[in-house]
Amino acid sequence: MLRKVSSLSFFIYKVFIRIIKWVIILKNAIKYYYGLDVSKIISSNGNYYMIINNMNYMLYKCNLEDINNISLNNYHTLIPTINNVKYIIFDNNYYVLLKLNTVIKKMQFSDLMNSISYYGIGEVNWVNLWCTHIDYIENTILNNYSKYGDLSNTVSYYIGLGENAIELLNISNIKNIDKYITHKRVKYNMDLTELYNPLLIVIDTRVRDIAEYIKSEFFYGDINYNDIYNQILSFNLNNDEYILLFSRLLYPSYFFDLCDDAINGKYDMNKFNIIVGKVDEYEKFLKWIYLKIKKTTYIYDIDWLI
Repeated sequence: MLRKVSSLSFFIYKVFIRIIKWVIILKNAIKYYYGLDVSKIISSNGNYYMIINNMNYMLYKCNLEDINNISLNNYHTLIPTINNVKYIIFDNNYYVLLKLNTVIKKMQFSDLMNSISYYGIGEVNWVNLWCTHIDYIENTILNNYSKYGDLSNTVSYYIGLGENAIELLNISNIKNIDKYITHKRVKYNMDLTELYNPLLIVIDTRVRDIAEYIKSEFFYGDINYNDIYNQILSFNLNNDEYILLFSRLLYPSYFFDLCDDAINGKYDMNKFNIIVGKVDEYEKFLKWIYLKIKKTTYIYDIDWLI
């Protein structure tokens, strides 16, 4: 027994030493590339939260294509290196250093209004994107039960939802719409540090964020229909935006994200069970919100929702 305890203690000691060495290497890297002295480091999901000169920073792992030239006052500030390069290569990954402009806490629906800012007028390109993605999911998942099992058995239903959303957009023929600074994917209970990350923004209609948050909250939170509708009303959407909002609620990005994760070797069975377990309930929600929108918006009839 004494030998086992001693072996365990030695293992813990080795892990502790490895962590200390890693912290020293990272601190030296920040000093070398940025000329900054780090006083504290916390690792989380492949990123590193740091305190530098009593300010919060994050060394964020990214892809080069995520780095953009958009500067926003209320978003985190991207700090270039002393050689004016926007990224560094550390541990064989690309990273950017962000000076955080928000507190570290979970976001609420009301935070969306503050994070979305007007950009200009442009076209909505969802139809082409959705058609391409559905074709990809269909070709990869649908006929490959031996590899994807339950996903293959259920994907046809969600492809049908996606095709309904595409049809609604096609017949609505919405051309130009107000575009905003929005996000690649807003999720229920995400951190404000993620919401205000400039590497996660996209230029799109503001209902993108509204719809994605509602879908995420529906499946992974506790949604109240009337509260959600009142929050939607606070955005003062116009007729076209309401149509786009419902199209986005109809489009099952939550399930297709799960498929993408499975294709990339990150399948989450728990998420699958949650989503599939709420099929009937989500259909009821779609019918409820559709009829609410239809009272004040000219939107084409969808037979199975009437």
